[in-house]
Amino acid sequence: VEGAAIFPIGFLCFRPRPDLDCPTGLIDCDGGTPMDQDNIQIHNVVSFAQAADPNQFPPFVVNCLVNPDDVNDLSCLGLGSPDCKANQTCSDMCDVYCASLGPAYTQESSGCEGICQGEDPNSTKFGATCVLHADCAEGLTLTIEDVSCAGGSVAAAHVGACQCECSAIGIGAPSRPGAIRTQTGLQSWIEAAGPCDQTDVSIVLEPDCVAFTSELSTATVLDAQNQQGNDWTAVPLMGSPGAGCAALATSVTAGGSSVSHSGNFDSVFGDIVSRSVVVTK
Repeated sequence: VEGAAIFPIGFLCFRPRPDLDCPTGLIDCDGGTPMDQDNIQIHNVVSFAQAADPNQFPPFVVNCLVNPDDVNDLSCLGLGSPDCKANQTCSDMCDVYCASLGPAYTQESSGCEGICQGEDPNSTKFGATCVLHADCAEGLTLTIEDVSCAGGSVAAAHVGACQCECSAIGIGAPSRPGAIRTQTGLQSWIEAAGPCDQTDVSIVLEPDCVAFTSELSTATVLDAQNQQGNDWTAVPLMGSPGAGCAALATSVTAGGSSVSHSGNFDSVFGDIVSRSVVVTK
């Protein structure tokens, strides 16, 4: 378990998750295989999904029928789904959005704000409504085995918003000789203070296969803080293949570096992107 202080969020902790079924990595000794990666996170894809597939995601309308025998009898029925009501619905919406970005893009993560994350139907918090991360705890306090509350870091979730993060790997220009691409199982959580002893857990993030590359990594945030048109691009990162395959064959990894971007919605700073650089020595 490793960690680092991030003021004023708390102490960021993370641990490897070798139990996750992450895709196999790739190394290209001669170079030429595209290994760039891109991350796009959009705060709410509900409107996009409803416009793209109104049959699967019908826009919300109010259908009012007047009883002809009594003009005072006005019955109104809400039709369609005005927002994200379940994590699976949000996941389906996110898939539609990611597919629209191009064939290389797939869903990285998604979640309905105001709903506990996690897809284990045996959990007592499966699909439960929430305001704070603590609302998703199985017991009296959060543990790293619990799930998070989408939007719960700011105690004011945009209830009904469907957060969506898409990623593409193996894209871009031909790689340099010795280029490496990996996806590593990791889980992160926040504690009030270090060390990472799991005694004061405040936020638990879902475990994920985080993509790293020795080539170019980029990221974009769309509609940040659920404000349409509030878009920005993260500073790109370029890794290094290091000494290449010949050195790796003799277990020498000096000089190489792998880079990654990953998104986080509704932190105390709003929507953010984490930039990671792993340097081999």
